[in-house]
Amino acid sequence: MHKGLCLRYLGKLRAVLAVCLIVPLPALAGDAAIPEPLGFSSDGTVFAFTETGRQDGSGFSYANVYAVDLVRDAWVMLPVRIVEQDELGSPLSIRAAALTKAEGALGGLNLTEPARLLYARQPGFPQATSQSVDLRWRGTSTPGFEIGRFEIVLETFVLQTSDCDIETLGFALSVHGEEIARDGVIPASRNCPYGYSIERVFAPDGVFPTPFLVALIGVYKRGFEGADLRHIAIPIPVH
Repeated sequence: MHKGLCLRYLGKLRAVLAVCLIVPLPALAGDAAIPEPLGFSSDGTVFAFTETGRQDGSGFSYANVYAVDLVRDAWVMLPVRIVEQDELGSPLSIRAAALTKAEGALGGLNLTEPARLLYARQPGFPQATSQSVDLRWRGTSTPGFEIGRFEIVLETFVLQTSDCDIETLGFALSVHGEEIARDGVIPASRNCPYGYSIERVFAPDGVFPTPFLVALIGVYKRGFEGADLRHIAIPIPVH
């Protein structure tokens, strides 16, 4: 490279670095769990998934295993939660341990159908009090073969809990203007939630007619160092 051009380049680089040192960058704290589907039952009425990550503060890896009866909108089994009390543990190894612990309960759920991802939100934090997803679902790769269209709307509202010293929010979920879920009280497990988002939408692959889709709702709650993201599964009836 020509000497004069090189010096000008270095001068610009120093200026950029100086700006980076002067302008404060936002602190990144908290932890965001990564959800992974385990699949649907053969009739599409049970959905199971895991979420893994590293705790803010301690840095310990954790994994949770959930299975939901979509007809009753209730747990099929008690959630399995494991936290590795060692910073050297990895989320994937803890996930394997959690699945081993849940193996007996999961084995009876007949999880034969893979979960097809229909929607995934880009990473980030919720900024608005509502979010909508206009979802067109094709069950096959045939062009123009559309099983259904779903307009999913998430709304949040103030729903205070006595155990929290910050303003906490509940949420409601609607499909085509029909409300399918609304918080009446906030479960203690959400730990002072102050934001929600539609994180994922899944469908059972190979189940026809399909009884349910599943929306994974992201719950942003107060963590040790910032916002923590966890997930809850909401069944979406397919009429």
